[in-house]
Amino acid sequence: MGGSGKKSSFNSDLNLKLDFGIRDNKTTLRRIDEDNNQISAGSKQYTLNFSADYMLSQSLQFRAYFNWTSSNPYVSSQYPNATTNGGFTLRFNLAQ
Repeated sequence: MGGSGKKSSFNSDLNLKLDFGIRDNKTTLRRIDEDNNQISAGSKQYTLNFSADYMLSQSLQFRAYFNWTSSNPYVSSQYPNATTNGGFTLRFNLAQ
């Protein structure tokens, strides 16, 4: 009647990670003899990184990610740019 089979329960958590950053870099040329300050290089940069991890089973992990970076320069000789990438990975672990 009652089976002596082994029951195994598996619990997994969804792990979410969100990072946001702002960086402001400026290079200023200053002349001591004149009251003239001029920005020669630099930019304001924004970054956003998101990832989600989930264990589908004891040996299979799913991960999704999204990364975005934007740069706004202070000098007119440089162009603003933005980079976006994202995707997912499946990781199979052979070790117990």
